[in-house]
Amino acid sequence: MYGIVLEGGGAKGAYQIGAWKALRELGIEFNGVVGTSIGTINAALMIQDDFEAACDLWSKVDIFASDSMGNEIYSQLATYKFTSKDPMKIKKEIKEAFGIEGMDISSLRRYVNSMVKEDIIRKASKDFGLVTISMKKRRGLRLFKEDIPQGQLGDYIVASCYFPIYKTIEMNGDFFLDGSYYDRLPTKMLIDKGYKNIIEIRLYPPKQDEEKQIYDSNVNVITIYPKEYLGKTMDFNKKTVIRNMKLGYSDAYKVFKDIKDI
Repeated sequence: MYGIVLEGGGAKGAYQIGAWKALRELGIEFNGVVGTSIGTINAALMIQDDFEAACDLWSKVDIFASDSMGNEIYSQLATYKFTSKDPMKIKKEIKEAFGIEGMDISSLRRYVNSMVKEDIIRKASKDFGLVTISMKKRRGLRLFKEDIPQGQLGDYIVASCYFPIYKTIEMNGDFFLDGSYYDRLPTKMLIDKGYKNIIEIRLYPPKQDEEKQIYDSNVNVITIYPKEYLGKTMDFNKKTVIRNMKLGYSDAYKVFKDIKDI
């Protein structure tokens, strides 16, 4: 049995759905999934074992993006290169470059809340975890489902994805920020939970020093990552989504074929 870690990376997240398809076909079983940002949404659907809903989401995600701010601004934003990685400066840059306060993701929030089946996730024997940042507490949060208030699982999933280009939404007197600014690849969550066999499904190739990183001599970490560029974080173009799903599928298959051949 494995624990699965899903990295944050916006539109690149379609890659993880392709990898999940391969794991399903290979009969790879898992006891828990944790994710950050888009990885959190994908993780919830994996815990629900709802591959059909995942495919439905990724077939509509470009429509959500374009409807939220209009086709013209969305098209420009999809290829726009921000000059800063600081979230507050990104918000300012959005205002200066596009004349908007941010992207309205209320429709996406409603869709996620309708798609996420909180009762199924809570009753599941599998662990589910996410990462977000509390602006009120001024710190990152690594939360498992038991740490999240009843009835608010869907909202916390959206909170994990709250990229600075989105309009700010209040939740329980707090504001949240995308968990990627704190922990984009929350492998440590599963290690601290006692997992010894972990599959990381990454959206960025590991840096050279990361490839040599050893979490613990007793922990076996298998990494699936793209060998090709998956595109920009906000490029939800349908062709890109389909391409990235195919890449995730083939990369996951190759990784486990190589393991069996050892």
